[in-house]
Amino acid sequence: MAFILLPSSPLPQSANPKPIDYGMWQQPIAGGTTTRLDRFGNRFSMDVVLPRLKPEPDGRIWVARLLQAINQDVQLAFPQMGLNIGVPGAPVVDGPGQGGLALAIRGFSAGYHVREGQFFSFVDAGGRPYLEMSTADVVADSAGKAVVPLYPMLRTSPSDGIALNFAAPVIVGQLSGNENGWTLERAGTRGLQFTITERK
Repeated sequence: MAFILLPSSPLPQSANPKPIDYGMWQQPIAGGTTTRLDRFGNRFSMDVVLPRLKPEPDGRIWVARLLQAINQDVQLAFPQMGLNIGVPGAPVVDGPGQGGLALAIRGFSAGYHVREGQFFSFVDAGGRPYLEMSTADVVADSAGKAVVPLYPMLRTSPSDGIALNFAAPVIVGQLSGNENGWTLERAGTRGLQFTITERK
């Protein structure tokens, strides 16, 4: 599966992930307890603002990639500013048939600390990356195993042994924001802005 790869440099000035939530709170007509109805398919969107770019080569390359991606999915390294990711090892899915809001993992460096709010990604058998976030601090045991609670719920059941990218996660999705204009002039005077929204 091919994606337009957005440059890894320079780093965004800001990158703000936000949830796309398909669930809802159901309020009974005649009063009573409000009930949460969660639906399968919650995902992430991310607003990105780039710093002002020099025309050569950064501005030219960024503008070219964004324009190419108007009708294709893009892939961007997911920035986790200020987070010391450390040495996660070679984590993979530990066991088949997993789903829901937690994932069993093996292959971490012994004692690796997954932080609450830390992101990772994995690629399914069809070649599409998915972005996930840990919802609690978890420390891998001496064998490199851990069960990591997640948001959002797994949207696909990853096969046993699929690699999990904690070292350099990515977000892949539909690009929007071209209404603001992706031009060399804007790149140099204000910085480019766009949004990536996972499609699956």
